[in-house]
Amino acid sequence: MSKAIKRLSSLMLIMVMTVCMLIIDTNESFATSTKVKLSGANAPTSITLGKSYSIKGKIVSNKKMSRVEIGIVSANNKWTKYKYDNKKVNATSFNIKKADNTLKFGKLPAGKYYYRIYAHVKGEKAIVVLNKSFTVKKAVAKKSATTKKTSTSKATTVKKISTNKATTAQKTTSNKATSVKPVADKVSLSGYNCPTSYAVGSNYKIKGQIKCNNTIKRVEIGIVVTATNKWSEYKYNNSAVNAKTFDISKAAPTLKFNKLPGGKFTYRIYVHTDKGVTLALNKSFVVKPSSKPKAAIEWATKVAKNDKFTYGKGYGSHSTCCVCAGRCNAKEDAQFTCMPFLAAAYAHGTRHPALVNNGRHLMYLNDKNFKSGREDAWFKVGLCKDLKIEDLQPGDVIIKWSDDDCSGHAWMYGGGDSIIEAVPADIHVLNKGAAAKLKRYGKTEGITSKNYVMRFRG
Repeated sequence: MSKAIKRLSSLMLIMVMTVCMLIIDTNESFATSTKVKLSGANAPTSITLGKSYSIKGKIVSNKKMSRVEIGIVSANNKWTKYKYDNKKVNATSFNIKKADNTLKFGKLPAGKYYYRIYAHVKGEKAIVVLNKSFTVKKAVAKKSATTKKTSTSKATTVKKISTNKATTAQKTTSNKATSVKPVADKVSLSGYNCPTSYAVGSNYKIKGQIKCNNTIKRVEIGIVVTATNKWSEYKYNNSAVNAKTFDISKAAPTLKFNKLPGGKFTYRIYVHTDKGVTLALNKSFVVKPSSKPKAAIEWATKVAKNDKFTYGKGYGSHSTCCVCAGRCNAKEDAQFTCMPFLAAAYAHGTRHPALVNNGRHLMYLNDKNFKSGREDAWFKVGLCKDLKIEDLQPGDVIIKWSDDDCSGHAWMYGGGDSIIEAVPADIHVLNKGAAAKLKRYGKTEGITSKNYVMRFRG
């Protein structure tokens, strides 16, 4: 073989080896598989029937995820209705907490379930990030204890609750016992009173005595908003009792029954000892509303149906009322935006001093509604996510939260499924849409952790 042929053969061999190496390098650089992991995540193992559970953690991927599915799967391997599905992730990480409101562990019947998470990367099969089994167990039925007769000679059955959290309250229906583990302590009430039904603004003073065979460490006495099953602002909390008896009247100055708006509430007492917590009293009552919210609705409806009024800043810009100023003839003056419209409706309908405010009617899209004297007019019923349309009363104002009062919205519930509001399209009354809008405020629209419903106190 000639030297030329040998050199040519060697050159060709080198070229082939180089191409092979390039192919190997190229394959290796694109052969990395998708890797998804969890960071700081939790998962239930066993939950007592009716008890809530909050999920947290982060999904982290080395590639952008296009979609995540987070939910509760039944024993027959089918999604329950408690499933969160986000198809617009477009990120390499995802906060699981965003799905927490959708996964209602406390609503599940007893049985076996799976807490499951899927991560999707475009062009690849769904990745099972988590598939953790858990059970929902029925609690042990508790016993009830009968107290001594009250001054009205009626025996009262006291229901007991054992819980590790002092302020955790389970809903009851018609004061039926809630199924939980029994507490060994014997708690009784004597000489006490409970409201049943009274007109808004009426005073009511609580009294009575709590007795226990064990030393009472703490008592919680307060008013709960029945619709949300959460404490109102009127709650007495004494964590330094250290006695076997307690005078309920000590809590009376804190429980301002006369400041409650119309609606359904619960008068509740918890007794804490070193053995647990006892629900000593859980009595529902009704506050009858006045005609003032109705008057606000009528004023707002009248303006909405008057073609003279349109959407806009109006006379004096926003909160200065054109009606109070007598400036309703010019089109550019007879205008309202959403908050000034509702603020004016309540100022004219109720004549509450903090709302009238010398013709400058103020309403906000945040908690400023409960400051500078306006707290005497408005009561926060609860967050939209905790309420259904059946929990609302005509005249309630629904707030889509905005820190700067610019990006949110305020509208009035007119009863049934109706909405009264001022929007760029018009100032109008809609006969349908309230239930759906409230639901959106609780799940998808605005800042769902802050959107709320407020009610006039008078």
